Amino acid sequence: MPGLVNQFMVAGPNSAPAMMASYLEKQMALGHLRDIEDPLMTSRQFSDLCLGGLFRPRLFGEMKSPPSDEVLKKNVESAIRLFLNTYGV
Repeated sequence: MPGLVNQFMVAGPNSAPAMMASYLEKQMALGHLRDIEDPLMTSRQFSDLCLGGLFRPRLFGEMKSPPSDEVLKKNVESAIRLFLNTYGV
């Protein structure tokens, strides 16, 4: 049922990257970000940056318990720094 899968992906897992891409486009228009060639891909990359070093270890059982709030905060702050160093004005 490819149609059903497509509807699910658009309404579910792909809705957050699309919303983030729209936000990035607005920030570019306001002059807060440099030009981003592919906002949708960039929004997915940013999400991956936020999960860097956490998702796979947790998924495959290397990390036995969820990361602490401090670890999550550190990961997200690092992702924001990397993102703004590339796209910030």
